[in-house]
Amino acid sequence: MKDLTYFSYSLSYRMDRKPDSYGNVSIRLQAKIDDLYNNRLRALDKLKCNNEQLLAKIDRFENFLNSTEQHTSVCSLGILKPKPAQPSVHIIYLF
Repeated sequence: MKDLTYFSYSLSYRMDRKPDSYGNVSIRLQAKIDDLYNNRLRALDKLKCNNEQLLAKIDRFENFLNSTEQHTSVCSLGILKPKPAQPSVHIIYLF
């Protein structure tokens, strides 16, 4: 895991940056499900990652959240972004 950098975005526009012992920055988000859809593109802009695959994965995440019908609960959405040598982007779901 030391070769990966973790990004997540707070839909309330609050970010906590905590470098780990390897110098990676871990940013954890807490977001209300109701806000996820409306702020999705702003979240991507903040991460400077406008990626079709990432959008599709966020869509699937939103669909999953909508299917739970827990619109007032608070969830964490973590976006795991490898360093440039590893171009793929993955969504990690944290509950």
